[in-house]
Amino acid sequence: MSYENGKNLMQLIRDIHNYEEKLVVSLSENQLKLNEIILIDSLYKLIEDKQNTTTQLAKSLSMSPSGISNLLNKLDKKGYIKRVHDELDRRKVFVFPIGNAAKIKNDFNEFYKKISLELESDFNSEALVTCNNVLKSIESYTK
Repeated sequence: MSYENGKNLMQLIRDIHNYEEKLVVSLSENQLKLNEIILIDSLYKLIEDKQNTTTQLAKSLSMSPSGISNLLNKLDKKGYIKRVHDELDRRKVFVFPIGNAAKIKNDFNEFYKKISLELESDFNSEALVTCNNVLKSIESYTK
């Protein structure tokens, strides 16, 4: 399908959603939801910057402290993360990936690379500019 001149933006959104659904299905043997997969991926990015606290994780995902806590509880029970309290400040909690978390992150990144290449091949340069402008516009409404 070609996404020229933004004419098929709704189809593009549907296609991206379908790709995400395929990702969830492909990772379903791990019984993870998309938001859990995204959290695992985000956690690895925060570890690179040594910002892997629950507070920073909540900020990076635009989630409330209670929302991030619930999600972390689920991942903890499934064996994907562990939490460690700071020895000097017990209120500060660091989060670390364990178990199959690295495989989940790698599969997630490979999946998105694949769909990015597929979608990119359907865009001409004008459509990419249009899509970028639409995404910036959407982003301005969510701030």
